[in-house]
Amino acid sequence: MNFNSRPWSLITFSAAATLLLLAACARDGETGVAANADAVRPLLIGQAAAAIDLAAADGSRYRMDPSNMSAPAIIVFYRGGWCPYCAAHFMELRNAEDAVRAMGYELVFVSPDRPEKLVESLSQIDAAYTLLSDSDMEAAKAFGVAFEVDETTLNRYREIGIDLAASSGRDHGLLPVPALFIIGSDGVIRFQYVNPNYKVRISEALFVAAAAAALEQKPLKPLKK
Repeated sequence: MNFNSRPWSLITFSAAATLLLLAACARDGETGVAANADAVRPLLIGQAAAAIDLAAADGSRYRMDPSNMSAPAIIVFYRGGWCPYCAAHFMELRNAEDAVRAMGYELVFVSPDRPEKLVESLSQIDAAYTLLSDSDMEAAKAFGVAFEVDETTLNRYREIGIDLAASSGRDHGLLPVPALFIIGSDGVIRFQYVNPNYKVRISEALFVAAAAAALEQKPLKPLKK
């Protein structure tokens, strides 16, 4: 029987691609780290939030246990104090901060920056934000927004004076996709905004509206992850 080699080549290529995809998914499942920003798999609305235990700029610890929350919380993941888009978003959310705190929310901002870098960031912004250090990226991994920065991008950052390892104190080459999670006092995620395009952030108006709407939702039984 005469087999045409091309279909078999296509099948072989397809099988190889499938294996590579499965390997990438397995890696993501094992480490909580996506291969790139577009591949992150964040926690979804209706799922229980992840617990966090992180250092603040003043050296204190901030802990959130979704199974034992006294108030609703909003967690904002940002890339770092070196990111001009993050700085601009900080400024935009200044008015929103007062509004959501008046609603009873705890509002925290999480980045890979080490605590010393958080202090520098606070000195540059005119807001009393609670900044938290996720140097090991454990919180970002738990919320499904951590990804690996490719070597080309890392080199480009270094050329313009951005050293992710120096900022975080770690050499993992990871960043979070900018994200916002609104968590009810029952520990369940009521709203999330995650955009792999770091230049696009949630607006102040949508942020406040989502926070207000989340308070009106009835307690939920968390979905299985």
